[in-house]
Amino acid sequence: DVQFSKRAEQTTIAPGGLITYTIVFTKTGNEPALDVTLRDALPPNTSYITTTPAAAQSGQTLVWSFGTLAQTTTQFITVTAQANEPLVNGSQLVNTAMLTNAQGITRTDQATTTIVSSHTLVLSKSASPLSLAPGDIVTYTLRYTVTGNAPAPNVTLTDTLPNGVTLIAADPAPALLSGQTQTWAFGTLSPTLAA
Repeated sequence: DVQFSKRAEQTTIAPGGLITYTIVFTKTGNEPALDVTLRDALPPNTSYITTTPAAAQSGQTLVWSFGTLAQTTTQFITVTAQANEPLVNGSQLVNTAMLTNAQGITRTDQATTTIVSSHTLVLSKSASPLSLAPGDIVTYTLRYTVTGNAPAPNVTLTDTLPNGVTLIAADPAPALLSGQTQTWAFGTLSPTLAA
């Protein structure tokens, strides 16, 4: 018989954090287990860091070959991976491990870690020159920054010109122009993006 389990030491984590997975399997009984192989599929949005014992790696899949296990034995395997950054708050990193042998025994288990992340939007606006005569041209500059460790979805920017001011040009052009109000749609913006 084979008993098999997998767990994540961290049930929640911030983007960029490390996740340690622990895999344990125990072979019991008096029949040898032939060609015992363990495969561990790291979740998308993670990067492999290290394992104990060492494993063969193919993309996101780690493989251990234990050969024939004749006697009762317990194996402990640890895997360390790093969550990518940024990641959407609430994303789930699901790690799946599978243990097989030549007699057709298959055991699987999963461990799930949930991403906890956030973002902040910062906006500033300036005008140049600050003093104007009728008919003069004024240039407004809008600067925005996304910070944090989560993407900012569905970002829109709306700017309303004062009464008595006529729009000459905008760069980039707004997605929507209604009277004195301009609207830009940026979609999803990653943190550290500034404009």
